[in-house]
Amino acid sequence: MKSLTKFVINIGLMILLAIAGIWVIMALLKVYTNHNDAVVVPDIKGMTIEEAQTLLASQDLILNVTDSVYSSTHPRGVILEFTPGGGAKIKRHRSVYATINTFQIAQKRIPKISEVSMRQAEALLRSSGFTNISIAYVSGPYNDLALRVTDASGRELKEGTLVAYNSKLILEVSSNNINSLYNEDAMLAPEDSLGTGEDEAQIDEDFL
Repeated sequence: MKSLTKFVINIGLMILLAIAGIWVIMALLKVYTNHNDAVVVPDIKGMTIEEAQTLLASQDLILNVTDSVYSSTHPRGVILEFTPGGGAKIKRHRSVYATINTFQIAQKRIPKISEVSMRQAEALLRSSGFTNISIAYVSGPYNDLALRVTDASGRELKEGTLVAYNSKLILEVSSNNINSLYNEDAMLAPEDSLGTGEDEAQIDEDFL
């Protein structure tokens, strides 16, 4: 009987020790993983770096800028995207990774456009990243031959010159019949006036 009682007591002690051990392990895990210590990531999109850093610091979070892109529709230096996104729950002292709008407008190099056709030259400029291109015809022995690229002030932009991608570029193209280019609209004027005269003549005949 005594041996049975001792056995039951030993079993009971082992169970209690096991429960106590599990409780201690769970408590240590909670401390190690900061259980129930998560914070909500605020929405920092559109903020400057300084504004975002201040707001995240108030939540014990760290801003980490990992990339920059150019957007013409947003102020320079503001945050465009970030992860984890706004509303996500993460542990304190973790990083929020952000992409900002670059402080500088993207610049592209002027390609070689001499001795090619107007269409080829314009295609080369667009494929190089330029978006604001206009054509200016100048007198020359050939038609539709690309001559040079200038900026809005008339400064020639040589091959390899770095220029902001959205700068106004003027592609000068030669034409051996430049007067006809500017007189096409004027050539329509006599027809218009002739048509008007016929109408007036018809009206006069109706009243006769």
